[in-house]
Amino acid sequence: MGERYDTLLNEFQKQAQGFNQNIPGRVVSGAGLSFWLDKLVGAMDVDYMKDCRAIDVAVCVNGTRPPLKYVTDIMRLLWSANIRCYVVESATGAGDEAQDLAKLGALHIILVAENGALRIRSWERDRFQERHVTRAELVDFIRKLRTELGNANAIDYVSQISNSSAGGNTSYSSGGGGGNSGGGGNFGRGDSGLCTSASSASIKSSYNPSQWPNVQVRFVVHDKLTANLRRRYENQVTQQMSITLSQFMKKESVIVLVVELPPVTVNAIVGAVNPREADEKETEVEINYVIERFPKFKRYITEITDEIIDYLTG
Repeated sequence: MGERYDTLLNEFQKQAQGFNQNIPGRVVSGAGLSFWLDKLVGAMDVDYMKDCRAIDVAVCVNGTRPPLKYVTDIMRLLWSANIRCYVVESATGAGDEAQDLAKLGALHIILVAENGALRIRSWERDRFQERHVTRAELVDFIRKLRTELGNANAIDYVSQISNSSAGGNTSYSSGGGGGNSGGGGNFGRGDSGLCTSASSASIKSSYNPSQWPNVQVRFVVHDKLTANLRRRYENQVTQQMSITLSQFMKKESVIVLVVELPPVTVNAIVGAVNPREADEKETEVEINYVIERFPKFKRYITEITDEIIDYLTG
C-alpha cells in the first residue's frame, strides 16, 4: 500500500529548523510504500525456511545428579564437529523439555540418564523415533551427522548473541570439577605480549549461591584490562554461567579462561583438548591440527593450550 509523505516531511523540516535556524526552508515531497512483514515472510519458500534452524541437536539431561563430566564430553564432541547444540534439564526424566527445542530446528535429541545411559530421538516421518545407543555408537552418530550437515553450520547463531555483550568464556574445573566451554571475548588486540590476570568473582542469581563452587575468572588476553572493565567482564561471565555453576558441588573449584578468539576457533581448541588426557600425545596432535586450520592464531592458540594443560595437570 502506497501514499505520499509531503506533510510528514514538512513537519520534520520544521522540527529541524527549531533546533537550528540556519537550516534553509525547502519544498520537499515524497512517496512511500508500506507492506506487512509477516506476509512477506509467509511468501518465502517453505523449503528454505525449514533449513533456517537455530540448533541441530538438543542434549537433555535427566535425574537429580546427572553425570556432568559425561555430558561435557558429549558437548565437546558436538562443538568440535561444529554442530549447533543446546543443553536442557528434564524434571520428569522423559525428556519432554527437549521437545520444545525441536521447534527451533533440532532434528535429534540426545537423552542422558543419571546412570549414564544414552538414548537418541530423531525426527523421522513426522514423529520422533527413539533408540538406545552406546558411547561408541554415539560417536559414530555425531560423525555421520557432521557429514550430513556439511558446512551449513559455518554461522554460529549463539555466538552472534554472545558477541553483542563483548564477553565470553572458556572454563575448565581445577581440582575435581567438570569443564564447560564457550565463545571468545571481544577485547581489543594490541601488539603487546600476552596478559594473564585472575580474580575471584562473586555470583548473584536466583539459585542458591551458597552451594556453588569457588570461581576464578582468568583473562588470557593481549591488552591489560582496567579494574572496572575486568569486573564488568567477570559479572557477564558468571551471569551467563549461573545455571551451569549451580550444578557443581561447593567443594569444587572452577577456573574460567576468557580469551579473544572467534567462537569457531574456541570450539576447535575445546574439541582438541581431552580433560582426562590433557598431557597425552593425542592432545598435541589435535592441537597441531587446530593450528593448521587457524595459522593466524598459531602463537595465541599455543599459549592458551599451555594455560589449559597447566590447570588440568597441575
